[in-house]
Amino acid sequence: MASPHVAGVAALVWSHFPTKTAQQIRQALESTAQDLGSSGRDDIFGHGLVRADLAYNSLKGTGGSSAYSKKFMLINPQTGKALDVDGAKCNDGTNIHLWDVNGFDAQIFHYHFDSKAIVNVKCNKAIDISRFQCHDGANIWLWKRNGSDAQKLSFYNDMTIRSAGCENKAIDIYKAASDNETNILSWSKHGNANQKWQIKYI
Repeated sequence: MASPHVAGVAALVWSHFPTKTAQQIRQALESTAQDLGSSGRDDIFGHGLVRADLAYNSLKGTGGSSAYSKKFMLINPQTGKALDVDGAKCNDGTNIHLWDVNGFDAQIFHYHFDSKAIVNVKCNKAIDISRFQCHDGANIWLWKRNGSDAQKLSFYNDMTIRSAGCENKAIDIYKAASDNETNILSWSKHGNANQKWQIKYI
């Protein structure tokens, strides 16, 4: 996507959704771009051909499959490790933890724009704040999609992922550890490295 064209399309799309953040507009443009060249983002074509129509539909929550982002992994830049569904199990209550990046199904998600849910592609279940507890240390697990505030998560420019229902709570690596199987929790947003997540599209 050439920068001047993307800037123009971003302005066009944003004019229809003035309450969206710059990060939400960018994510919609990147996740709906028509892939060119090598699969996924590459150095020649970037994310691909910018598609105003698909970005608009994804933000509006219409258009079938375009209501979802492209598939991605969530990687913590400090540890280089990914959010991972424990054992790739699809049971309600399966723990979300930190694990070495491997690109397996347990680490592949997409974002459902309309419900604001981060959905594991294999299980079609959402990342969920356990029992919608808004205190620091609430566990993050996988749960059937239900549209509740416990599953509404938004991406921010500071690389945090925050709950729409629990004010000022972010997805956090327990005690900033870097070991495999370290729990992922909801914690008051402080913006330190253990709350930062990079989206790596696949």
